[in-house]
Amino acid sequence: MSLKLKPYLFIFVGIVLGNKTLAQDIHFTMFDMSPLTLNPAFIGDFSGTFRVTGIYRIQWPTIAKYQTPAFGIDAPLFRGLGKNDWISLGLAAFQDKAGDEFGLKKTGGWIGGSYHLSLKKDGSTLLSIGVQSGGTARSLNGTPRFQDPTDPAFPGGSAGGDNKKTSTDLNAGLLFRTALNKAKTSALNIGLALYHLSQPNSALGGGGSGSGQTPGNDKQNMLINGHAQMILPQGDLLTFIPGVVVHLSGGNFETAGQLKGELLVNREKDFAVMGGLGYRVGDAAFAIFGARIKDLRVGLAYDFNVSGATASTSGIGGYELGVSYIAKIYKKPVVKPVIFCPRF
Repeated sequence: MSLKLKPYLFIFVGIVLGNKTLAQDIHFTMFDMSPLTLNPAFIGDFSGTFRVTGIYRIQWPTIAKYQTPAFGIDAPLFRGLGKNDWISLGLAAFQDKAGDEFGLKKTGGWIGGSYHLSLKKDGSTLLSIGVQSGGTARSLNGTPRFQDPTDPAFPGGSAGGDNKKTSTDLNAGLLFRTALNKAKTSALNIGLALYHLSQPNSALGGGGSGSGQTPGNDKQNMLINGHAQMILPQGDLLTFIPGVVVHLSGGNFETAGQLKGELLVNREKDFAVMGGLGYRVGDAAFAIFGARIKDLRVGLAYDFNVSGATASTSGIGGYELGVSYIAKIYKKPVVKPVIFCPRF
């Protein structure tokens, strides 16, 4: 490995080992399979006509059964001010549900855009800025047994407390991406995103009509996502992809690092298999498996719980299934026939 790449690897290791974890918002083990919920600057950050991503996560199925599906579609649409700049638009949606018959559910959707600024004439280094705006709805299903349902301060209580809440949301992010060699086969991307900039009030209950209560005040903490990923080819067939993601929300901190390898199995069909391991500090170890054929990627992740909740979860942390597809629709060039006149 080139000495020029070693400092970047030290950064990855330092971030992963130097922090402790504890954050709660939607997050995925395969964070690169849900780019629009990680950083708005990822909108349109690819080569193609449009991209569709989908991911589904089940966490702690033996106790709480958190279910989190997310979906995204984005496309680079317009040329920017510079020759190698472009503007992209995208849509993201998600749902986070805890429990089956009784539980909390949060559903959200964002529409956003990003501007990709080329910092070099050859387009090898880019700085992207993205924003998203949308809404989030939070609701309580049923009446849990751990509190008196007649309590007017509780959602759905006899005094008409509100068990649904909608609010607006605003997100913003930056992304730096650069090639690490002249062939542009090695790359590094580093990003920082701020979610819930408006810090919406997501309190449930205490606001029912005629209840005489003071409406609840539970502002959503701003979520800070930091992330980095490298692409390091080792010859023509094998590529290493180390990555790290950090979530910070309301004083809670979560860090996860992973190392994946992609092996090209069939060069003609551009078919590759992928596998890797990772660790979410103080919470879970995980394994990732997947495959890629051209611009279609499928991934599966499994979390092994290693926290203090292991006895309750039986060591089962969560499952994830993710899909990403980049469509490339180009007009075929019209070639005018040329008639050659032979000379004798």
